Amino acid sequence: MDATLKTEFQAAGLTTFTAVSIALSGGTIYLVSGGADITIAAQLYSAYNTTYGALGEVDIINDGIDGQTTRATITLHPPSSAAIATLAATAEQDARVFVYQGAVNTATGASIGTVETLFRGELDYPSLFVGEAGYALTLECGTEEARLLERNEERKLVNTFHQACFSGELGLEKVTALVRKVYWRATAPTTVVATSRPRGPGGRS
Repeated sequence: MDATLKTEFQAAGLTTFTAVSIALSGGTIYLVSGGADITIAAQLYSAYNTTYGALGEVDIINDGIDGQTTRATITLHPPSSAAIATLAATAEQDARVFVYQGAVNTATGASIGTVETLFRGELDYPSLFVGEAGYALTLECGTEEARLLERNEERKLVNTFHQACFSGELGLEKVTALVRKVYWRATAPTTVVATSRPRGPGGRS
């Protein structure tokens, strides 16, 4: 953590904030918690964006354990169905997402020191909730590491997948069945186990 920010966190009466940036295809949106805009590294983060609304909350971000990876849940309050359609569009999946935490100088509206990066990942999928207060759009976000845990079941030794990888290569076009297993990106394991017998006097076994 930045030394200046760490010192500020230890002081009494500090004002903290959580900031989020989401790199949509139509441009990056910058939102911050609280009721005031904050400047972070010369970039203005808005308490309310006229197009996409306000940042509701960011759930506690924990490190992944065992077979899990770090995830973040971000709640936005979009002002219109058009904003929801944009944020929830399939084309925006994998949009780069950052979550920061910091302290603000209330006199200048600027962040103090260098903000702490709590999360760096990508947009996974949205969930929409409708209540009396309006819309709440929850964005589930994952990390690049999560892709390493995917089973990739679509990767099969068939012409369709082969063509997707090597367009125009027709090596599997006429293949209807395989008589033996082919190991992807690995040498086939040997099935022969070599053994040796101890030799007696004079080299006889």
